[in-house]
Amino acid sequence: MDVIDALFPVTLGGTAAVPGAFGCGKTVISQALSKYSNADCVVYVGCGERGNEMAEVLTDFPELTTMIDGKEEPIMQRTTLVANTSNMPVAAREASIYTGVTTAEYFRDMGYNVAMMADSTSRWAEALREISGRLAEMPADAGYPAYLGARLASFYERSGRVQCLGNPPREGSITIVGAVSPPGGDFTDPVTSATLSIVQVFWGLDKKLAQRKHFPAVNWNISFSKYIRVLEPYFEKYDAEYSMLQQKMKEILQKEDDLQEIVQLVGKDSLSEDQKCTLEVAKIIREDFLQQNGFTDYDFMCPLAKTIGMMKVIVGFHEAAQKMMAEYSGEHKVGWNTIAVAMKDMIKKITDMKFEMPRQSEEHYKRTFVALHDEVLAAFRTLAEVLATRRCFVFAPAPAPPQTAPAGFRLAQQVSHTVVLRLDAELQAFSLLRLGHAGAILQQYWHFQCWMVLHRLLSVVMSVLTTCLTFVWQRGQARAVWRLPELTGAIRPHLAWHPDAACLASVSPAGHVAVHSLVGESTEHLHVQGDGAWPVAAVAWQPCDLSSLAVAGPLGLCFWRRKGSWQRIWSLQGEAFASSALAWSPDGRALAAAGPLGVVHILGPHSALIGEQ
Repeated sequence: MDVIDALFPVTLGGTAAVPGAFGCGKTVISQALSKYSNADCVVYVGCGERGNEMAEVLTDFPELTTMIDGKEEPIMQRTTLVANTSNMPVAAREASIYTGVTTAEYFRDMGYNVAMMADSTSRWAEALREISGRLAEMPADAGYPAYLGARLASFYERSGRVQCLGNPPREGSITIVGAVSPPGGDFTDPVTSATLSIVQVFWGLDKKLAQRKHFPAVNWNISFSKYIRVLEPYFEKYDAEYSMLQQKMKEILQKEDDLQEIVQLVGKDSLSEDQKCTLEVAKIIREDFLQQNGFTDYDFMCPLAKTIGMMKVIVGFHEAAQKMMAEYSGEHKVGWNTIAVAMKDMIKKITDMKFEMPRQSEEHYKRTFVALHDEVLAAFRTLAEVLATRRCFVFAPAPAPPQTAPAGFRLAQQVSHTVVLRLDAELQAFSLLRLGHAGAILQQYWHFQCWMVLHRLLSVVMSVLTTCLTFVWQRGQARAVWRLPELTGAIRPHLAWHPDAACLASVSPAGHVAVHSLVGESTEHLHVQGDGAWPVAAVAWQPCDLSSLAVAGPLGLCFWRRKGSWQRIWSLQGEAFASSALAWSPDGRALAAAGPLGVVHILGPHSALIGEQ
């Protein structure tokens, strides 16, 4: 079981207690250990429990097999059953425990590692109480005899690992796992309290986990194992980082328990990004690692190599996510939602690790989980590169667009060799500006799912877009990439190609004009709001002149020309010249400006008013 091997292991020759209320799964855990533990012999004592449980053991065990000396053998060949059901005499109930441990000692002296399951020691203690009452002995807490603790200790301390006398030299062990059934799941019950003071491993079953159908219902916050340090050399054969992985998992689960109180009071949104990450990783640990379904062919047991491999992948994912969020803070903050969207496919692979079949070789598990761990780290490195360039993505070549566009989007004919790709600030679509052979600019909107692009990177875009980027593609190659922080938040930023396709002007409604040259891949800023100019609504290049363009806004018109640097040549201010659209005549001798008042102004290149309409 993952929760036992990963968090609370027990040694050969150790002692463990499994206390829990009715229906929490004590018997199932005992039977699972009987079926799939690495012991040579199993002694199963049914002490005062229901008769149908022993009947179930007799029915199921003959059908199960285990590997003994490289051969599959029926489990019943290594199992001894001591049956004492609840309808049998009380004296027999007391004797059943001693019968079981004496049988275990017999096999131990033969050099076998024996696992003894006592289900349940509470019924044995009740038999002691009844016999003590009939003998008129002085009762102690809850009517149990005063020597209850001594009797329990004398039973559990018959466990251990020994070197047997005689020849040939032999080593054997007895591991005792006792199920405890406190009334109502009360761990302050005298039997439970006395047992906890003796055993070295405590697997506390939680009624709330059982009610949520989380099995095995071992509560990781109250359980413990004192054998962890003793077992470190054994686990290091599988992975040298086992102790670290185990400690990290316990910390994540403990932090989740602390954060649940905050979440229930003020909601999940009040948590920091690293705390949200901890909650989600803890959920993966709980639901896809610790929780097991004993009725499936992939989850009825979990080999130790598979358990440690899964631990390494989950902890590696958590550490990589925390590291990324710590590195990208402040202005370029990266939250858990960004990582969750970008790593959606990787998280799915992590949650699917449990579907690895349990009968594979150790080498298979090692190869599988090492490869998955490396894939997780590689995915985070890819995401880090993406975030470092702040959306400088390389997209896969797009196929020919479909004949019909998605609902709500406009379709324009594909006629160009040069394409400007812009991400709308609302992240609803890509805006494609295509330059035709005749210099006409065609605009096309596509829903991002309609393009065969790197979907994972697009998911990142949806979360981390804070500035506008312009991509220039020429014959399928990325020609230039510009960051345009001035267009941040712009709902409809404008882009205008010069007819010779050598320059691109970008305009933001906030009043920023920039000219980008493809020749030197440089950017020149014409005008920023605050220098006495007005907000910009449109821009238009003068045909056949690489160094002149007109700018229109709600406060008027102006004309710019590049003479070493960009200079404003003339301007027409006032409501009468408020304009939102511009158009030059083909020969560049006349400029038409249309405004919100419905007036079209026709001007010459030197601001002379030719006409109005």
